[in-house]
Amino acid sequence: MIEKARRSNKEVTFQYRSPYVDKEFLTSYIVRGDRLISAQMDITERKRAEQECETTTEFLQLVKKSKGTVDLVHSAINFIRGRSGFEAVGIRLKDGNDYPYFETCGFPAKFVKLENNLCVKDAAGQLICDSSGYPIRECMCGNVIFEGSIHRSYSSRHVEVSVPIAPQNCWPPRLMPTDRLARATDVMAKGTNPWLR
Repeated sequence: MIEKARRSNKEVTFQYRSPYVDKEFLTSYIVRGDRLISAQMDITERKRAEQECETTTEFLQLVKKSKGTVDLVHSAINFIRGRSGFEAVGIRLKDGNDYPYFETCGFPAKFVKLENNLCVKDAAGQLICDSSGYPIRECMCGNVIFEGSIHRSYSSRHVEVSVPIAPQNCWPPRLMPTDRLARATDVMAKGTNPWLR
């Protein structure tokens, strides 16, 4: 680029991602006689905002084109998998006092069956409630959905690093992901997610 600026005697501007600091820069070179003038600006946040805007617009187009809940959820799962790089994605929708999986892709069937309900049930299949009458949740997904979160999502590439597994005597269990969730997400969600910064 410097040689191009020297030959043209004009300003040369380009963008590049530095592998050393994992940032994007806008750089300009101009040659005046035997002097090189260079200016550089960190545009990482601007590029991230542009990417988020493109992703949001693309997703809203998907929502607009969807024909009902089933089509929307199916399209959303494919969109999330494609954009995030995750091998496994599940979407839960409210059904009574619980949020079972509405659709999953990439998780083993046994895992989905075992992790389908967020609330603890007794042997008769009835919800177990706390002293205030609220259903007791089994793990982190229930925490996120019932108690609220800005993003209302949970993802992990390495659960054992970001969320420690509960010891055998940990109570309430809803504060931790289940061992099955930890093993499944550690194995299945190996991609990188540009949405989660």
